[in-house]
Amino acid sequence: MAIIDPRHHDMKSACFVLHTDLFTPWPVVRAVREIEVLKEIGYQIHAVCWIKNNKELPKNEEKEGVNVHRVFMVPPKGMKSRMQVYRKVLSEISEKVIELQPDAIVCHDLEILKAGVIAKKKLEVPLFFDAHENWPEMVAQNSKLEARYFSYQEKKLLKHVTHSYTYGNDLTEKYNQLGFPATTLYNSKSIDDIPTVSKEEINEIKEKLRIEKDDFVVGFAGSVSLKNGAQQVIDAQYILNKNFLFLVVGGSGRKEDLEGVKKHAKKNGVEDKVIFTGRVPPDDLLRYSAAIDVGTALFQPLSENEKVRIPNKIFDYMAMKVPMIVSDFPNMRKIVVDEAHCGLAVNPMNVKEITQAILHFQENPEDAREKGKNGRKKFEEQYCWDVQKKKLTDSHPLWRSKA
Repeated sequence: MAIIDPRHHDMKSACFVLHTDLFTPWPVVRAVREIEVLKEIGYQIHAVCWIKNNKELPKNEEKEGVNVHRVFMVPPKGMKSRMQVYRKVLSEISEKVIELQPDAIVCHDLEILKAGVIAKKKLEVPLFFDAHENWPEMVAQNSKLEARYFSYQEKKLLKHVTHSYTYGNDLTEKYNQLGFPATTLYNSKSIDDIPTVSKEEINEIKEKLRIEKDDFVVGFAGSVSLKNGAQQVIDAQYILNKNFLFLVVGGSGRKEDLEGVKKHAKKNGVEDKVIFTGRVPPDDLLRYSAAIDVGTALFQPLSENEKVRIPNKIFDYMAMKVPMIVSDFPNMRKIVVDEAHCGLAVNPMNVKEITQAILHFQENPEDAREKGKNGRKKFEEQYCWDVQKKKLTDSHPLWRSKA
């Protein structure tokens, strides 16, 4: 299908600006969900994407109802060279956005926000900003100099933003305190996306995975590595030496990460107690998660950014009534322990604490069921995308009526 020329079309349009491709190698789910909301209220959607490492993608294409425009530029090594390329790519992206003449601009992540500001000034249209990460804290892992640069840019560029959307209340409060309006949007699924899985189906899944009736299943949904709790859970298996399994549901992520987990399990002599489903169809991911007795989200304190992250899997566990053990970081503790009462928070580096939390759920099935029900109730009332969608449309008059 041909790209629609916005200069010869009466429909209002919004242009999303991203520092990666919208669909490849996998969809930017947060942006895709926002796009669906804007399409529902009548907006034609464009996406201008910075492609850093995949020249095989077409420069322009219409995909899933979105006109995708790509700017190709590989960032070199070395800060000075990287900043030169960065300025060049921001210029090209802003020029493309200006050419598209949208009625609104939606920038995803701080790295690309300056391009949106340049286009906003030229077009005199509203500019919205979606922060997936605390960007200065994230880049601080590799460069304190770049972290300072982006911290400065953040305060400077937010002055031109109409409204921001953030991953969590900590960043929302920071922006609001600086005088910049912001709304927290959780990247969760809609209630209609959550399957109902019967006990019979759960038993079939367990049988397929060779899980015995008496096995207690500790699970992790997503791409596993030794840096997101797998090492500590495997060490807990070794300590307990009981009938519980570690089930990894879904894609295996990077090959070296998967191999690292397998080697650690073998080193501890529990390789037969670690089960990998491998990649499964998206519709089956939650169904397999229903076979988990307690889910984990034990991310390590590798950086300040890691400590504030809110992994989507905790909302999936809630939706499937799976109680959970999470890292005792402020955002996760607030959601899981203080608000939803659907799990326990532990030091993710402390195997003894993790072991005790697993034993708690194994030895107290009534509490596990109660926490599972609490999670589902809170998911429906506060965290599901149905609620987040309303927060998005209520955040600004532009999104409250048909375009």
